[in-house]
Amino acid sequence: MEIISSRNHLLEWRSSLKAKNEGLTFVPTMGALHQGHLSLIHQGLASNNQILASIFINPLQFNNPQDLNQYPKTPELDLDLLKKTACNAVYMPQYQDVYSEPIPHLFEFGALESSFEGNFRPGHFQGVAKVLYRLFSDVQPQEVILGLKDYQQYMVVKELSRRFFPHIKIEGAPTLRDEQGLAMSSRNQRLSPPEYLQAVKVAKAINQAGIGQKTQTFAEWKKGIVQLCSTLPDISVEYLELANPSTLGIVADWPKNQAAILLVAFYAGQTRLIDNVFLAEM
Repeated sequence: MEIISSRNHLLEWRSSLKAKNEGLTFVPTMGALHQGHLSLIHQGLASNNQILASIFINPLQFNNPQDLNQYPKTPELDLDLLKKTACNAVYMPQYQDVYSEPIPHLFEFGALESSFEGNFRPGHFQGVAKVLYRLFSDVQPQEVILGLKDYQQYMVVKELSRRFFPHIKIEGAPTLRDEQGLAMSSRNQRLSPPEYLQAVKVAKAINQAGIGQKTQTFAEWKKGIVQLCSTLPDISVEYLELANPSTLGIVADWPKNQAAILLVAFYAGQTRLIDNVFLAEM
């Protein structure tokens, strides 16, 4: 596996692939890798392309400086994990490699960025758009694979690609969960044992939404989840809503004529986690 540590090195490496007429699948990450990230690389194997991962903790997508400071940083472990996969190369740029030149566009995503995460993390999606605009411009992949746990981010990136990189295929990979049912996240490393157990209870309750869909209104089911969380001393819920998976517009009740996605964000102690569940129409 080749380790690419500068933009110039990346551009040279990318030119060599073009000379050999080889395709490229790109998996952008912020490091602190886990099996969920590795599943994105495994999904990319179906393309028969070369596979490039990136590790870059993008400061522009953190609205909370404390969250940026506490974000797990495990570069040596990350490289060890990647070397055990079929990843061909990893790009580990410095800040100046990404932002030494100004990003030449303003990004407007409307409702895709103003609701849910956009409400609680102002500027987050602008930071995501800026870093991926630069990475997509330099990497020039045919395919990008993103995890669907960050569903709103996935939708924003699809719109970014549609407008500026229509040749790039944006693929979503299913959320990978640990053996207790908690969605894998780099932030899980920050959970204390009691916080982890409480977060698992929330995740299990959320993933029972399909059962609630058959017996209760969404408002009744949501009330039950809120009551459960009130009994968990380290848990506080930011949002728990149904949305249209195509527009992220709020859906008032369980889907009847279309699919819906259940979106949730909550704190376990000081660690903020997100999750989602896709729901089919009844």
